[in-house]
Formats: sequence, C-alpha cells, structure tokens
Amino acid sequence: MSHKLHLTSVGDPQMVGEIVEGFRLGLCELGYDVSWKYAQIDASRVNIIMFGAASLQWNAIAHLAPNCIVVNIEQLVEGGNAFNPTYLEVLRNSYVWEYSELNFRRYAELEISHASLVPLGHQAGAILVPPEPEIPPVEDIDVLFFGSLNTRRHRLLDELRARGLQLVAHHSIPAEERSALLLRSKLMLNVSYLDTTRTVELPRLAVGFVARKAILTEIYDDSELRAELRQGLFCAPYEELADTAVRLISEPAARRERADLGHRLFTAKSQASFIQPALEQFFAWRDNQVAR
Repeated sequence: MSHKLHLTSVGDPQMVGEIVEGFRLGLCELGYDVSWKYAQIDASRVNIIMFGAASLQWNAIAHLAPNCIVVNIEQLVEGGNAFNPTYLEVLRNSYVWEYSELNFRRYAELEISHASLVPLGHQAGAILVPPEPEIPPVEDIDVLFFGSLNTRRHRLLDELRARGLQLVAHHSIPAEERSALLLRSKLMLNVSYLDTTRTVELPRLAVGFVARKAILTEIYDDSELRAELRQGLFCAPYEELADTAVRLISEPAARRERADLGHRLFTAKSQASFIQPALEQFFAWRDNQVAR
C-alpha cells in the first residue's frame, strides 16, 4: 500500500502501551507501512496520535492536518480529565477515531464533525499473556485491581478488605509483574473511576480476557459494552460488587467457566477488523480536503 502511517503516544507505556501495540500490529496486518516513535511525530507520514492528545493544544499539531488522526480513548463526560475546552478544540479540528459508542453519540452535540467509531479489539501479540506454568500456581490473591485510585475506588477496595478478602491493588504496574499477579489471582476487578460514566473500561477488561482470568465488573443496563462481551463477565452495580466478590471467591468452577467464555468471545474480533473501515473513511475524507 502506498499510504505510510506513523503512530505516536505520550501515554504511560505501562498503562497504555498494549493498546498502542494492538493498533500497530493491526495496521501491519492490514499491509500498511507503519512506523512508531514515543512522543514524536513524523510530518512525512499520516500521524496517528493515540495517547496524550488531551495534553496538547491544537496549534501544536495543526501543521499536520489533514494528515493526522487523533485516537480518543478518554471518557468525554463532565468531570473527566479530558473534558476541557483545550482538548475539545483538538477533537473539533482533527479527524478522530473514537473507541466509545457513548462518546460517539455525543459528537454532534460536542461539534466534533469528522470521526469514525473504532472499538477496541483483540490483536494477537499486543497484550502480554501469562506463561502457562507446569505446576498450577497457588491462587493466594482473592481480588486483583490495577488502575488509578480515587475515593470511589478506595471505598470499594476498603470494603473488600473489611470482608476478609486478600486484595492487591496497583496504580501502574509493568506488564510482567501484572501477569505474575494475574496467575495468583482468583478474580480481577473492574470498577469505574467516575459515578457519571456508563462506559465500561474495555482496555482493563481486555487484559483479563486475554489472560483467561475471571473478571468482576461494575455494570448497569445502560452501560456501554458490546453485548457478546457481557456474557464473558461477572456483572454487578457498584453497591453489589463486594457481595458478589465474596460469593465468587467460593465458586472456582464458575470462575473458570466464565473466564474461558470471556477469552473466546473477546479474541474472536481483531483490532485490524475495526481499523480497516475507519482508515477507508479517513482517506476518503482526507482526499476530499486536499481536493478542496
């Protein structure tokens, strides 16, 4: 293919590196010439800016247009870190790939005109998979959580500890260390950072799905998550997460069965399959901008 693409990100590699790698591998699978550099653009290529755009100002990347795609994997809700006038200006002036259908539905209201929906999918090799040990490890951790910690999350974690569960929580963790902890864990926990969001954090869920780990997630009837993926999770609203966790710790067969199902469902759709139509839409839009 004649199109040359360049991926960049200024996000913490421990937090977002696997998502970036999933996009890179997906683009390579589609046959594109793809380069990658941390926190560095390449003006000779189409730049795909994956993380860190929320800290940019539009005038810092305006010279790249129209050869620039901003990938939004932030929650665009009031109270969210990225919901501010500076970042909204970047999105309004860029071509955007949006991971969240809930965000995407708000684009007209937010005056973001040029965008494609690009859900997160599975790309083999992107997420570090825990090695299969010859001897099954002792699952001495009841619940594992990794991600930014705030009052809402601390409240639940403290309640789980008060119930007598062995809990491990990390803000940011290297993939190798996370894999070792997953092998020792009975249950992986996902709980929203904000009360106001109904977007379920698929980047975190993806790690558990790929590792064949049972996942308990905060979820509601109106939460955003692909219907088929719900079947591979244990789901509960915030107020019922502690009770559900306690129950699941004593149900190893149910955990194994759900973990296997989640793995099969998530790995069935590749990141490349979601990227391909979005790239075609971008190039059609870009060619139109150039012609004008």
